[in-house]
Amino acid sequence: MNEIATVAQEELVQRQLTRQSLLAFTARFTPDYSASWAHKLIGNRLEHVYEATRGGHHPRVMLACPPRMGKSRLASQMFPAWVLGHWPEAEFMIASYS
Repeated sequence: MNEIATVAQEELVQRQLTRQSLLAFTARFTPDYSASWAHKLIGNRLEHVYEATRGGHHPRVMLACPPRMGKSRLASQMFPAWVLGHWPEAEFMIASYS
């Protein structure tokens, strides 16, 4: 396989992974991102919310973590972008204390 085909294949794999996983999506578009165990829990919960919503349910999520844990980036910025890539007509309501 030539070098161009190899690069193209790697890009295709990365795109598929990015569509499947919120954390992979976040890492791809935030190069300095490093997911901790807390990010993995938040990401899994948000993916579950997406799947439940697509299934006709109306889940609510409240994230309570110490400051600077990355919950706002995942829940308020990356999650809506990731979902809209799958489901362009989705609507979001996000509330924050401060």
